[in-house]
Amino acid sequence: MKYVRLVILSMTMIFLSCSKEEESVQMLETFEKERVITNQSKGSGLLPGNSTPYSLIEEENMMYMTSYLIGLSILNDHAAREHFYQELAGKQQKISLRTLLNQGKNPFKSAFKSEYLRFNWGTDPKGEPTPPISSAIPDPLKRDYDVLPIDFDTYVHQISNTYDWDIHVPNKHILFGYFNFTQYLNHKQYLINLWDMDTGLYDDGLKMSDTDKDFIPTTFDYTQELNDILILTLRNPGTYSI
Repeated sequence: MKYVRLVILSMTMIFLSCSKEEESVQMLETFEKERVITNQSKGSGLLPGNSTPYSLIEEENMMYMTSYLIGLSILNDHAAREHFYQELAGKQQKISLRTLLNQGKNPFKSAFKSEYLRFNWGTDPKGEPTPPISSAIPDPLKRDYDVLPIDFDTYVHQISNTYDWDIHVPNKHILFGYFNFTQYLNHKQYLINLWDMDTGLYDDGLKMSDTDKDFIPTTFDYTQELNDILILTLRNPGTYSI
């Protein structure tokens, strides 16, 4: 009888031990899955509710469109460009999109949103006309950029938080040789909006005014333009130092 009790006790202890080990393994597996998912979300630039990260081509499309919208906002809206001027005044040679777009309501953000809604395919334009995608491209015959059909809030989160892009202004002194941004445009007329995904000076760009919005030519001379026209270069942080 004593032997039987010992056997039963031993079997019970073995069963409890196996149960605890199985529970521990399950907890470790759950923790590891959560850790992997968290790391993937942090490193892949995923949008909330989107299981597929943007490709490099889509990221470049977004960088192109963002540069274009920055230029349009400055050229088309007096309050937006003067807000940009004031925000840049206290900076060195760069300003983050987070500063411009995540401050709640401000003139630049309002103008930027209005331009985005005009040129974004597939979202509610709130009464404004929605042109074909090609209409958002100043020179569709020269480049193959496109526009991503995502809503404005998701788009702003992506460019200002996930990508955390900066606008680098290498010749800021040209702008601040004038009392305000409007005075600069009255005199110079043009902006040059470049974008750079890596570590070079630029990958591509636009030269923009009220009447002309064209891609920079193959003969574009960065050094010459740097001495004359304000350059705004959209960049990933960490790819340059000033």
